[in-house]
Amino acid sequence: MSERGTGESGPLPAGGRAPWGTRVLVYVLLAVFALYSGLYTWRDVVRGRTVHVGHLADLTAGGAGMALERWGRGLAQAGAAVRAGAGAVAAFRAAHPEWVALAVRGAHGQWRRVFGSQPPRAVRTARCAVGPGCVVALEGARRVDRGAGMGRLWLMHAAGRDTLYGAQSLAALAPLWSRFPARAADRLYLRGPQGAVVRVWPPAGGPAPANDPAAMRVLAWRAVPDAMVAFGVGVTGASVRAQWWGIVWPEALFLISTALAAEGVLRGFERHAARAAAAVATEQARVRRVRDLYAALSDTNQLIVRHPQPEELFATTCRLLVERAGACAARIGWVEGGVGDPAVRWVTRAGSVEAEAATDPGAIARKAVITGRTQRAAARTYSAGYRRGGGVAQLALPIRRGADIVAVLWLYAGRVGLEDRAERALLEEMVLDLGFSLEDMAQRRRLEHAAEHDALTGLVNRRRLARALQEAQRGDAAGALAVFYLEGLREVNATLGHSAGDEILGVAATRLQVIAADRAGVLAARGDGDRFFLMLPGAGSEEAARRVNEVQEALAAPLRLSGGEDLRVESTAGWARWPEHWNGSAVLLERAELALEAAHARGPGECAGFEPELEERAHAARRVRREFEPALERGELTLYYQPVLDLATGAVQGMEALVRWIAPDGTARAPGAFLPQVEQDPRLLRELGRFVLGEALSRIAAWSRAGLAVDVAVNIGASHLTDPAFLEDLDGALANHGAQIGHRLLIEITESAYLGERGAAAAALEAARARGVRTVLDDFGTA
Repeated sequence: MSERGTGESGPLPAGGRAPWGTRVLVYVLLAVFALYSGLYTWRDVVRGRTVHVGHLADLTAGGAGMALERWGRGLAQAGAAVRAGAGAVAAFRAAHPEWVALAVRGAHGQWRRVFGSQPPRAVRTARCAVGPGCVVALEGARRVDRGAGMGRLWLMHAAGRDTLYGAQSLAALAPLWSRFPARAADRLYLRGPQGAVVRVWPPAGGPAPANDPAAMRVLAWRAVPDAMVAFGVGVTGASVRAQWWGIVWPEALFLISTALAAEGVLRGFERHAARAAAAVATEQARVRRVRDLYAALSDTNQLIVRHPQPEELFATTCRLLVERAGACAARIGWVEGGVGDPAVRWVTRAGSVEAEAATDPGAIARKAVITGRTQRAAARTYSAGYRRGGGVAQLALPIRRGADIVAVLWLYAGRVGLEDRAERALLEEMVLDLGFSLEDMAQRRRLEHAAEHDALTGLVNRRRLARALQEAQRGDAAGALAVFYLEGLREVNATLGHSAGDEILGVAATRLQVIAADRAGVLAARGDGDRFFLMLPGAGSEEAARRVNEVQEALAAPLRLSGGEDLRVESTAGWARWPEHWNGSAVLLERAELALEAAHARGPGECAGFEPELEERAHAARRVRREFEPALERGELTLYYQPVLDLATGAVQGMEALVRWIAPDGTARAPGAFLPQVEQDPRLLRELGRFVLGEALSRIAAWSRAGLAVDVAVNIGASHLTDPAFLEDLDGALANHGAQIGHRLLIEITESAYLGERGAAAAALEAARARGVRTVLDDFGTA
């Protein structure tokens, strides 16, 4: 998305070509390979020809040895023919035409030519040292007769006192080399006993160097066994070069083809490398853009965690998109108006002013709001960097809070970045996070409102009231806190239903809000159940009492429920002042409720202010309640039984159980010292009732076992009697001590307890009567 990333790439060779060093290296390697291959081939050719001509020389020498052995026997036959006479010689010559000359040397050195030419001087002076016949001389073709052809080889054979000299034409040895493979050898030489060399194949002729064995590139000599001659097979340099070239030129063609192929591969590699380098540069630029955008997203999320205000969040997001992600310009605005014709009110922006001037952000933003989807459009490019990088585009992304589009993010950036899926996904994730943040802020506001307001009446709750008291107390002005208790609301819930009770609470809250609105700083609050508070800043003692009376009168005004019932609800009130009664907001609230309890003790509709002795009595009551339960567990409570007499006869009619608290020091606490405090705690009162039921039934069972039929009356508190768990406690006590003695148990209730919760008390007493337990009324006429 950043401009700096759209045109960046790594360094490439000019024209996209690979460095010349690579090409030179490839060609040098090919040349080295060609040179090495040529030299290796030349060595193999020379070595192969050397081995080959050696084999040919071996074969020729071996064949010549057998021929010479045969010629030696033939020369012996010629000697016999010479001794037999002329006829025998003629017959021998006819049978052996390969003998071209024959001469005899006598014992005294005289020579006699039998046929053919006279032996040369070298023959006449030679001596044979091995075998009956041996080669004594080699005579070239220039010295022989016309018919001798290639030359002849003189052999000597001693026959008694005479010595025979015979010349054999070298043509007789032609079968030895006539079967040479084609181009197997270029020359065949025969070396005689005196070192004379004769070329026997091909026939003599050609330039002298070609006939000289020293001119051969490869030459192999092999001596004939038991003879003083040797054959040499030679190969000319031209023949070796021809064979080498015959092998090398296909390799040369292969190397040329390889060079051309290598050039093609190099060019292909250059094109691929250029494309790969461009792709790598593009990917690197994309990775940098994604990294920068991800960093902006991360910073935005870190800001979201701190729960900033929306305007601060929007401003930081735009700044991060420009500074970190490389966008040229960014805006965020609130959506106003209807869905069909929305308007965008831009609240924050960052980036280039020229970019904003080159576009119309409002049009694409409205389109994004209407469609509910991300919108992209082209934009006029004002930057040369963006023109090199593929141009620019603008993007509008709707920001949702829940299901509603409440804001729009607009971006002006490089077209490449805005078209990338990964970057688009990060941008969409960013607007999702922004939407979640807005939803979280709204939810936090709702939760904060719910945490400090009553859901039924809409008034602030006790928590918000305590904070307001703290704020008001910091000022110099004094004030008062009043608490109001709606009388008879429980009876309304029991008779007309909780909806009627809720309606009464709503009317009372409305009346309090009207009163609070008449004076600045006055705050109405909902307390627990059927209690309301009114904070009166700046009110003195007399004004506080007057305002409380006014509120009581307003609350007591007649009202008509939605069901058509006309009611009049009285309220009892108590109040406390600051700074006289201040020791923290919680203490002030507690002292106002202590004053309410004092007023409630006087009767419905009464009003009382806080006095220090109220708190002392409350502390004493709490101390009694705190000590009562451990005393019950330690068994410090006991029952005293007071007889009930018949006034007419004086007979004992039964017993009344009276609870007493015996302290560890032996002193007894009268019921009036702890029962009123215990009755304020329903849980403690139930524990006391269970204790009394159990102890009374245990005593009845003991008297029954002793043969005494005595009725025992026990006192049950009003809250315990109307508690649904009362029958469970009664059933448990009867089960532990025997249900058959239940008719001896009497439950005493006061008239006020029965009248206070008449329906619940009557149901509980009827259920007890079904179990055999009777009921008696105590303190009748005092209510």
